[in-house]
Amino acid sequence: MGPLIVNIDSTELSKQECALLENELIGGVLLFDHNYVDKIQADDLIKSIKNINDKLVIAIDQEGGRVQRFKNGFTLLPSFSEIGHSYLTDPDLADKIAYSSGYVCGYELKEIGIDINFSPVIDLSFESNVLNKRTLSSDPAIVIRLASMYIKGLIDNGITPTLKHFPGHGCVSSDTHLNVSKCEISYNDLMPHISTFKELHNQFMVPIMTSHIIFTEISDSPVTTSNQWLGKLSKDIYKTEPFFISDDLEMAAITDKYSNQSRIDILNKSLESGCNMAIVTTMQNKSIINNNMSYDFYNSEYISKNHDIHIPKLDKDLLCPNDIIYNEGVTSVYQDAVKCLESI
Repeated sequence: MGPLIVNIDSTELSKQECALLENELIGGVLLFDHNYVDKIQADDLIKSIKNINDKLVIAIDQEGGRVQRFKNGFTLLPSFSEIGHSYLTDPDLADKIAYSSGYVCGYELKEIGIDINFSPVIDLSFESNVLNKRTLSSDPAIVIRLASMYIKGLIDNGITPTLKHFPGHGCVSSDTHLNVSKCEISYNDLMPHISTFKELHNQFMVPIMTSHIIFTEISDSPVTTSNQWLGKLSKDIYKTEPFFISDDLEMAAITDKYSNQSRIDILNKSLESGCNMAIVTTMQNKSIINNNMSYDFYNSEYISKNHDIHIPKLDKDLLCPNDIIYNEGVTSVYQDAVKCLESI
């Protein structure tokens, strides 16, 4: 399995994209709303990807609320802020809603062949555009409790969850999609933010997505390219070494920081710093997608320079520890979970 997680341009694979997915650099495909029409089409698309290489990981951002890529034919999931808000009046009900949200999400994703959901967001609540309504609480204990229930719902359907955005995006109001983001908070003051990742990874040992924030008191590099964060400090934080997946390397917090370096250099920097896989999409430049040119981007920036990439040997399993095959045997649990969400 290669280190790159890429996107595709449409609802079916082009001949060029088929060739791209055969390349040893490619380890997964991240699907977005422009790749989706309905469940039948999505199932066909995913099968066509798996027919090329059944080891390719199929990923999605299906959090709920405003970040839900697949909607037509899917249950509309509550945002994490809605789940967290319910905790204030009825903690036990919030537990049920969190589990039901994870369960419904996992069941429906497994039905069409998704492997990994880049969710939940376990950052602490902060007033920022990027995290608006995407967080559970500002209290680490509440985040850990509700995220645990949500994660169990995903895992019970064989979907791998991903904890994001390490070590916590709740420290900044800026958007790493748009600009370089710096934070001057000390390591000790970061501990409440780090605690959600520490506790949930130690409990579930699922992948962690890195943020692109520069914590100036700790490192002059974004977390994604910081060996201090992904190496030394992570050894102190976690019981077992995490499987780190970078956030999208095409976000401005990375491309602006390393504007004088090639994309190959940036990818190598992230992998050498401790990322096991890296997301690289063309979503930051929609004209590439609209003109069906993602293949050209990947070919010119990565595939043609394959010999310059330091491909790490992956000795960790990315897929869900409860790798069950979708079946009708859990329909009653799913239906009860849907009713729970409809009653909110």
